[in-house]
This record gives sequence, structure tokens and C-alpha cells, in this order.
Amino acid sequence: MKISLQDTYFCVTGNFETFKNRGAVESALKRGGAKITKSMGLKTQVLAFGSGYTQKTEVARDRGLPVIREPDLLKLIEHGEVEVEFESAQEKAQGEKSLDALLGEVRGVLGLAPSRKMWSQLVELVDACSQEQLEPLVAYIEDHTGRWSEREQRLCVAPKHWLANMGTGLDSPAYRLVRHLNLDELNIKTTSLKNMLGCESLVNVQRLNLAVSKALTKTAFAALGKSQRFVELKHLALGHFEADWVRSLDAGGALSSLRTLQLYPSDCWRVDVEHYEALFGLAMCAHVEKLIFTRRSGWGSQQARVWDLLKDEALLPSLEHFEVDSLRHGDSLTSNPSTADTIAWVIGHRSSEGSISPANHRVKTFTSTTPVQGYYSSDLPQFDFSVLPNLETLRFYIMRELQPRRERDEERFFIELERALPVHEMTLPGSLERILTNAPLDKGPFAELARLRPDVELVSDPLPEPLFALV
Repeated sequence: MKISLQDTYFCVTGNFETFKNRGAVESALKRGGAKITKSMGLKTQVLAFGSGYTQKTEVARDRGLPVIREPDLLKLIEHGEVEVEFESAQEKAQGEKSLDALLGEVRGVLGLAPSRKMWSQLVELVDACSQEQLEPLVAYIEDHTGRWSEREQRLCVAPKHWLANMGTGLDSPAYRLVRHLNLDELNIKTTSLKNMLGCESLVNVQRLNLAVSKALTKTAFAALGKSQRFVELKHLALGHFEADWVRSLDAGGALSSLRTLQLYPSDCWRVDVEHYEALFGLAMCAHVEKLIFTRRSGWGSQQARVWDLLKDEALLPSLEHFEVDSLRHGDSLTSNPSTADTIAWVIGHRSSEGSISPANHRVKTFTSTTPVQGYYSSDLPQFDFSVLPNLETLRFYIMRELQPRRERDEERFFIELERALPVHEMTLPGSLERILTNAPLDKGPFAELARLRPDVELVSDPLPEPLFALV
């Protein structure tokens, strides 16, 4: 494989004999026209490695990136390019397997139940085929995954190495398989996002998460609003934005299929309430049926202020499903579960005078996704869903292994579950028809609820795998 200095993104790690430190290596590379990344981000194309232990070599191996050692690095700096022994997965596979053989493997994988593991196997097969084999292989997979349910298609997430190529503007027929473009917490800048949106093959995306680690700019929103390749987009998640930025999403009329809006009130972005008001009033939000409030940490009262906007039924006029969603914070689950207290602050906001926000008659389904473990205050209010007088369906999902690994864990598990979901203390409206949950129904709080409210149907429903994987 030939590696060139000019315009190639290098990450430098380890100890070097010829150079004083890693900074000296980076300076020498930059003088030859290379670009430097301080971490193994999506832009990184080559890892320059000296000696010693570094986890970056493992990352490079997992992502299929070439690792250049010091002798070849010196040749590269001197001549501007160097030939190294490296074969990508695609290069290794070329000529080794016929298209029929690859299609046979794909058929075997597609015969399995849709899962994250199955999707990863499909990605590996696509990455391994030659350019000549790529189009027919993608067409075959696309035909099958296109018939999956909407929940199953959430599994079709663009892997990070595809995102890295998209960010440089490199297109591929493989991107037609992507149904979920998840940039949550990634270090994606506006330029990279615009390159992604410009990929001609990115035509089947139904879910787009723009809650990147750093704020985008207005031009990123304008590019999305004008892109006619996102006419199938049903789910949009936004982190930081301003009123003028989101208004540009309406400009091209391309997002008319939007049905779900996911937001992060009181998270790190601190979006003003008036910006949410501008978003809710957009034409693209006229058919939004589901609103999700997501948090990674801290649960302030801004959710309640945003929720109060919806007293104006001209905003999100089709809204009927509301969700409160707890996610990971960094490498661990948030320690603030969605308790009765936090839910009361949102759907039944108590002011300093003790008054409660007016009932929302539009909501027919409420979903809470929460970890079982975490911090609970000693004096929690009861779950009061009377502020949703037309509620028909409650959905409770917990993020923890449902089957305790050891028998002695079982008692603690049900104690924690009871604390997270004290269903016997809930105030449920008479309109409620069913409760869906991934928690056990044969014992614990839901068995008690079945005794107390035999008129309410209890349904076992597994949490969609991409979310459940956060446990």
C-alpha cells in the first residue's frame, strides 16, 4: 500500500528514537503537507507508531487503518510517500471469493433474526467485497433489509469507519444500506457534516441524530434543509441550535416526512426556550407525532418550560406520544433515573407556589426509559399521570439485565425495580388501556399492578436493541 504525506490525516503515538518527542514527529509530517489529528477520530487515516504500549494501535487494527513504523516513517518524510505492507479487508478479499460465494454468505446472515451482531456481519461482508461486487451485493441486502420493520431498521447504523469516509466526501453504494445516521456525541464539524449530506448514495436514512459533541453552525442546518435525499427522514435528534438555524430546515421542504423529534433540554447545550418555540412552529413539525426529551446528566427544570410551550396546540399539532429517556453519560449510565419526581417536573410541573401545569389532552402514549440503579431522594412524590387525562398507553423500559446472573441478586433486583417503578402508588387516568414493559410481569411491581388494576392490559415488550445495548 502506498502512503502519501500530502493531505493525509496522521495520528502519532508511542516513543521514537530519531525524534525528540511526538511533537517533533508531527512537525516533520506537517512540513511535508500532512494533517495531524490528536486522537483516533473519524478523520484519522494512518497511525504513526514508535514503540511502547498504546491503545491506539488496537483502535487502528479494529478500524482497519494502516500503522506505519519508524523506519518507513523516515522514508515517508524524506520522499513524501512510501510503500508499506498493508492490506485492507477489501484488498485481502479481492479475488478470493466469487460473487456467488459472497451472496451465499449474505443469505446465511440474513436468515438470522435482525440484531446488532447480524448487522455487523453484513457490514464486514460489504467491506470485504471488491468494487465490482459491491453494487450487486448492496442491492441484494438493500432489498431484504428494506422489508424489515421500522424498529429493526434502527439496527442499520452507519459504522464509524463509514462515517469517517462520508466526512471526507467519499461516496459508496454501501451507504444505501444506512437507515440510521447516529452522530451522537461524535466530534463532527459542520464541514464534515456537509460532506456527509453530499453523499449521493445516502438516500435511505430514516433516523438522523445531530447531537454532536460540539455545536454545529447555521450552514449545517441549511444544507440539511435543502437536501432532497432526506425525504424519508422520520426521526430527527437535535443538540444545540438557534431559532434562525432551525428555520432554515424548512427552506427546501425536504423534511415533510418527520414524525419524531428528539431533544436534549437541560443538557450541556443550554438552548433557550424561544428557540424550541421556533422549532415547534416549523412546517416540517406539523406531522410530528412523538416528542422525546433525552438526558445524559443533570435534570433541571428547563424540560418543564419547554413542555409548557405545548399548551399552545398550534405547536406540534399532531403530537400524541411523549417520551422521557435516560441515556449514558460518558462511559456509565446516568445516576439520575427517571423517577416520579423528575417526571412530575416535566408533565406536571410544580411551580414555586405549588401549582401544577395545565393538563395536556393531546398525549395518548407516554414512554419512560430509565436505569433501575441510581440516586433517589428520600421523599419522592407518587407517579401522577392524571395530568394526561386522555392517556391510553404507558411504556416503561428499564436499562439493566432483566435476568439476574446469580440467584442472590434477584431479591435486590426486584427491590430496585420497585423503587424505580412503584406502580402501586401511581395515579392512572381512567382512559389508560395498556402498559408495555420489558420488566418481568410474573412477579414484582407489575404482578402487583395486575392485581390492583385488572382492567389494564400488561404487555411484555423488549426494549429496541440499539437502546438496550446501553446497559
